[in-house]
Amino acid sequence: SSSASRACGPVDAGAASRLGSSSIANGYVLVTPLGTDGSWNAGACCLPAAANAVDDVAFVTDLIRVLVEQDIGLAHRIYVAGFSNGAMLAYRIGCEASEQVAGVAVVAGVLTVNTCRPTESVDMIVFHQMGDIAVPFSGTEVSNLAANGHLPGVIESFDLWSEGFGCTINGSPSIEPRITATRYACAAGAKAEVVIISGGEHSWPGKASGIDSVAAIVDFFGLKVEPR
Repeated sequence: SSSASRACGPVDAGAASRLGSSSIANGYVLVTPLGTDGSWNAGACCLPAAANAVDDVAFVTDLIRVLVEQDIGLAHRIYVAGFSNGAMLAYRIGCEASEQVAGVAVVAGVLTVNTCRPTESVDMIVFHQMGDIAVPFSGTEVSNLAANGHLPGVIESFDLWSEGFGCTINGSPSIEPRITATRYACAAGAKAEVVIISGGEHSWPGKASGIDSVAAIVDFFGLKVEPR
Protein backbone atom coordinates (compact mmCIF):
# COMPACT_ATOMS: atom_id res chain seq x y z
CA SER A 1 0.00 0.00 0.00
CA SER A 2 1.09 3.58 -0.51
CA SER A 3 0.27 6.90 1.04
CA ALA A 4 0.65 10.38 -0.41
CA SER A 5 2.79 12.81 1.52
CA ARG A 6 3.18 16.36 0.35
CA ALA A 7 5.89 18.93 1.02
CA CYS A 8 4.88 22.48 0.08
CA GLY A 9 6.76 25.74 -0.07
CA PRO A 10 10.52 26.23 -0.32
CA VAL A 11 12.41 23.08 0.55
CA ASP A 12 16.19 23.07 0.88
CA ALA A 13 18.06 20.57 -1.23
CA GLY A 14 19.09 18.46 1.75
CA ALA A 15 15.54 18.11 3.07
CA ALA A 16 14.19 17.36 -0.39
CA SER A 17 16.83 14.70 -0.90
CA ARG A 18 16.11 13.10 2.48
CA LEU A 19 12.35 13.12 1.85
CA GLY A 20 12.87 11.58 -1.59
CA SER A 21 15.21 8.90 -0.26
CA SER A 22 12.78 8.14 2.55
CA SER A 23 9.84 7.79 0.18
CA ILE A 24 11.78 5.28 -1.92
CA ALA A 25 12.88 3.31 1.14
CA ASN A 26 9.50 3.32 2.85
CA GLY A 27 7.07 3.08 -0.06
CA TYR A 28 5.08 6.29 0.30
CA VAL A 29 4.45 8.79 -2.49
CA LEU A 30 6.05 12.24 -2.26
CA VAL A 31 4.34 15.07 -4.15
CA THR A 32 5.97 18.53 -4.27
CA PRO A 33 3.90 21.10 -6.20
CA LEU A 34 4.95 24.71 -6.76
CA GLY A 35 3.25 27.83 -5.45
CA THR A 36 2.58 31.17 -7.15
CA ASP A 37 5.95 32.79 -7.85
CA GLY A 38 7.40 30.71 -5.04
CA SER A 39 4.71 31.60 -2.52
CA TRP A 40 1.57 30.13 -0.96
CA ASN A 41 -1.49 31.94 0.38
CA ALA A 42 -1.42 30.80 4.00
CA GLY A 43 -3.61 33.67 5.23
CA ALA A 44 -1.68 36.79 6.21
CA CYS A 45 1.39 35.34 4.51
CA CYS A 46 2.92 35.22 1.96
CA LEU A 47 3.45 37.51 -1.00
CA PRO A 48 2.50 37.48 -3.83
CA ALA A 49 0.02 34.60 -3.38
CA ALA A 50 -1.72 36.15 -0.36
CA ALA A 51 -1.92 39.60 -1.98
CA ASN A 52 -3.56 38.04 -5.03
CA ALA A 53 -5.94 35.93 -2.89
CA VAL A 54 -4.83 32.70 -4.56
CA ASP A 55 -6.94 29.85 -3.18
CA ASP A 56 -4.17 27.44 -2.30
CA VAL A 57 -6.33 25.45 0.11
CA ALA A 58 -8.60 24.61 -2.84
CA PHE A 59 -5.53 23.85 -4.96
CA VAL A 60 -4.21 21.36 -2.44
CA THR A 61 -7.59 19.70 -1.86
CA ASP A 62 -8.06 19.38 -5.64
CA LEU A 63 -4.62 17.81 -5.88
CA ILE A 64 -5.47 15.37 -3.10
CA ARG A 65 -8.70 14.43 -4.89
CA VAL A 66 -6.78 13.66 -8.10
CA LEU A 67 -4.19 11.59 -6.23
CA VAL A 68 -6.90 9.53 -4.57
CA GLU A 69 -8.94 9.12 -7.78
CA GLN A 70 -5.85 7.88 -9.61
CA ASP A 71 -4.97 5.46 -6.79
CA ILE A 72 -1.73 7.30 -6.13
CA GLY A 73 -2.65 8.10 -2.54
CA LEU A 74 -4.92 6.55 0.06
CA ALA A 75 -7.77 8.80 1.19
CA HIS A 76 -7.16 8.09 4.88
CA ARG A 77 -3.37 8.47 4.66
CA ILE A 78 -2.68 11.89 3.18
CA TYR A 79 -0.04 13.92 5.02
CA VAL A 80 0.94 17.53 4.37
CA ALA A 81 4.43 18.74 5.23
CA GLY A 82 5.84 22.19 4.66
CA PHE A 83 8.73 24.50 5.41
CA SER A 84 8.45 28.25 6.09
CA ASN A 85 5.58 29.63 3.96
CA GLY A 86 4.79 26.03 3.00
CA ALA A 87 4.53 25.17 6.69
CA MET A 88 2.09 28.04 7.13
CA LEU A 89 -0.06 26.62 4.35
CA ALA A 90 0.15 23.16 5.92
CA TYR A 91 -1.08 24.68 9.19
CA ARG A 92 -3.99 26.34 7.37
CA ILE A 93 -4.94 23.16 5.53
CA GLY A 94 -5.12 21.30 8.84
CA CYS A 95 -7.58 23.89 10.15
CA GLU A 96 -9.66 24.46 7.01
CA ALA A 97 -9.49 21.11 5.19
CA SER A 98 -9.08 18.68 8.08
CA GLU A 99 -11.35 16.14 6.39
CA GLN A 100 -8.76 15.79 3.62
CA VAL A 101 -5.63 15.01 5.63
CA ALA A 102 -4.53 12.60 8.33
CA GLY A 103 -1.56 14.62 9.49
CA VAL A 104 0.30 17.92 9.20
CA ALA A 105 4.01 18.62 9.70
CA VAL A 106 5.13 22.21 10.21
CA VAL A 107 8.81 23.16 9.95
CA ALA A 108 9.75 26.78 10.72
CA GLY A 109 6.22 28.06 10.20
CA VAL A 110 3.32 29.59 12.11
CA LEU A 111 -0.47 29.79 11.72
CA THR A 112 -1.41 32.97 9.84
CA VAL A 113 -5.20 32.67 9.89
CA ASN A 114 -7.27 33.87 12.84
CA THR A 115 -9.43 30.80 13.40
CA CYS A 116 -8.96 27.05 13.49
CA ARG A 117 -12.24 25.17 13.22
CA PRO A 118 -11.57 21.61 12.04
CA THR A 119 -14.27 19.10 11.25
CA GLU A 120 -12.07 15.99 11.62
CA SER A 121 -9.14 14.97 13.81
CA VAL A 122 -5.63 15.55 12.44
CA ASP A 123 -2.23 14.58 13.83
CA MET A 124 0.28 17.43 14.04
CA ILE A 125 4.03 17.84 14.55
CA VAL A 126 5.86 21.18 14.76
CA PHE A 127 9.60 21.92 14.56
CA HIS A 128 11.01 25.36 15.27
CA GLN A 129 14.54 26.60 15.97
CA MET A 130 14.89 29.39 18.51
CA GLY A 131 17.55 31.09 16.39
CA ASP A 132 15.18 31.53 13.44
CA ILE A 133 15.06 35.26 12.58
CA ALA A 134 12.93 34.93 9.41
CA VAL A 135 10.00 33.41 11.35
CA PRO A 136 10.83 34.40 14.94
CA PHE A 137 9.81 32.05 17.72
CA SER A 138 8.01 34.82 19.61
CA GLY A 139 6.47 36.41 16.51
CA THR A 140 7.01 39.83 14.98
CA GLU A 141 5.17 42.90 13.73
CA VAL A 142 7.77 43.82 11.10
CA SER A 143 8.05 40.76 8.86
CA ASN A 144 8.48 41.40 5.14
CA LEU A 145 6.76 38.07 4.51
CA ALA A 146 3.31 39.34 5.52
CA ALA A 147 1.38 42.23 3.97
CA ASN A 148 0.71 43.79 7.38
CA GLY A 149 4.06 42.80 8.87
CA HIS A 150 2.52 40.55 11.53
CA LEU A 151 3.61 36.98 12.07
CA PRO A 152 2.33 35.25 15.22
CA GLY A 153 4.64 33.30 17.49
CA VAL A 154 5.05 29.55 17.68
CA ILE A 155 3.18 29.16 20.98
CA GLU A 156 0.38 31.52 19.91
CA SER A 157 -0.05 29.50 16.72
CA PHE A 158 -0.12 26.14 18.45
CA ASP A 159 -2.50 27.43 21.12
CA LEU A 160 -5.00 28.28 18.38
CA TRP A 161 -4.54 24.83 16.82
CA SER A 162 -4.84 23.21 20.23
CA GLU A 163 -8.09 25.04 20.92
CA GLY A 164 -9.57 23.87 17.64
CA PHE A 165 -8.45 20.27 18.02
CA GLY A 166 -9.00 19.91 21.75
CA CYS A 167 -5.38 19.17 22.61
CA THR A 168 -4.00 18.84 26.13
CA ILE A 169 -0.46 18.09 27.29
CA ASN A 170 0.24 14.37 27.46
CA GLY A 171 2.94 13.67 30.05
CA SER A 172 6.07 15.62 30.88
CA PRO A 173 8.10 17.27 28.11
CA SER A 174 11.13 15.38 26.84
CA ILE A 175 14.19 17.57 27.44
CA GLU A 176 17.60 16.97 25.84
CA PRO A 177 20.60 19.33 25.59
CA ARG A 178 19.15 21.23 22.59
CA ILE A 179 15.67 19.76 22.20
CA THR A 180 12.44 20.21 24.15
CA ALA A 181 9.58 18.07 22.84
CA THR A 182 6.08 18.42 24.27
CA ARG A 183 3.44 15.84 23.38
CA TYR A 184 -0.30 16.38 23.34
CA ALA A 185 -3.37 14.18 23.24
CA CYS A 186 -6.10 15.66 21.07
CA ALA A 187 -9.76 14.95 20.35
CA ALA A 188 -10.84 11.72 18.65
CA GLY A 189 -7.53 10.01 19.31
CA ALA A 190 -5.37 12.53 17.44
CA LYS A 191 -1.92 13.49 18.71
CA ALA A 192 0.39 16.47 18.48
CA GLU A 193 3.99 17.24 19.28
CA VAL A 194 5.91 20.52 19.43
CA VAL A 195 9.68 20.25 19.09
CA ILE A 196 11.64 23.37 20.08
CA ILE A 197 15.34 23.48 19.20
CA SER A 198 17.80 25.89 20.78
CA GLY A 199 19.97 27.97 18.45
CA GLY A 200 19.77 27.14 14.76
CA GLU A 201 18.39 29.21 11.92
CA HIS A 202 15.57 29.28 9.36
CA SER A 203 16.05 25.77 7.98
CA TRP A 204 14.89 22.17 8.13
CA PRO A 205 16.64 20.85 11.27
CA GLY A 206 19.09 18.09 10.49
CA LYS A 207 21.16 15.80 12.66
CA ALA A 208 23.57 18.62 13.53
CA SER A 209 20.70 20.39 15.32
CA GLY A 210 20.09 17.38 17.55
CA ILE A 211 17.15 15.98 15.58
CA ASP A 212 16.61 14.96 11.97
CA SER A 213 13.20 16.52 11.31
CA VAL A 214 12.60 14.51 8.13
CA ALA A 215 13.16 11.19 9.90
CA ALA A 216 11.08 12.36 12.85
CA ILE A 217 8.16 13.30 10.58
CA VAL A 218 8.25 9.89 8.89
CA ASP A 219 8.29 8.15 12.28
CA PHE A 220 5.54 10.37 13.74
CA PHE A 221 3.14 9.56 10.91
CA GLY A 222 4.03 5.88 10.88
CA LEU A 223 5.38 5.97 7.32
CA LYS A 224 8.56 4.09 8.10
CA VAL A 225 8.75 0.44 7.11
CA GLU A 226 10.15 -1.48 10.05
CA PRO A 227 12.69 -4.21 9.23
CA ARG A 228 11.41 -7.74 9.66
